[in-house]
Amino acid sequence: MEKYHKYVFDIDKRKFLGNFEEMYINEDIEGYDSWHQDKIPKEYVELVSTLFKKDQFENVLDIGCGKGALTNLIRDKLNIQHMTAIDISPTAISKARKRYKQIDFLVMDAFKLKFNNKFDLVICSEIFWYLLRDVRLFVSLYIPENPIGKEIIATERDLVNLIKKYFRIKKCGKYLNRVYVLARKEFGNLNIPNKNSK
Repeated sequence: MEKYHKYVFDIDKRKFLGNFEEMYINEDIEGYDSWHQDKIPKEYVELVSTLFKKDQFENVLDIGCGKGALTNLIRDKLNIQHMTAIDISPTAISKARKRYKQIDFLVMDAFKLKFNNKFDLVICSEIFWYLLRDVRLFVSLYIPENPIGKEIIATERDLVNLIKKYFRIKKCGKYLNRVYVLARKEFGNLNIPNKNSK
């Protein structure tokens, strides 16, 4: 367990807490970097550079920006003219404002967005788990008769087994070579590892 996890989860009661403001306040006192935000993995840099390399965005919103490191990376890599970022924690936003003055950081609840302008791109990086309690998933995938390669989904069973790891399958079927899967996940009971488990 990381030091900051106690502000996010109650492991004993297996309950989501979400004390993000307290978590950010205690970073300097307890000596940790929440979710290691200041050390952006190389894969993130490559993903941002590759995913949007042909797109141009003028006005972008980042929801749940934390201390702003990833927000700033995205702004630089995509050459965004106007970047707005929000987080529910005033302390996180204060830290972000000091570091990245060219970005418009705002304290705001993701459930109570207040904007008059439109955005070309909205980023929600690793926050849906905290926002959503009921997720429905619909997957439609074309599977060729003779797929090439080993590390791919080659059959209907491959797809269903992959989705089953994270969701409860409601319906699945096949039409011609296309597989359809309808699944759902409820986050009322969080899948938090038992602290005594190895």
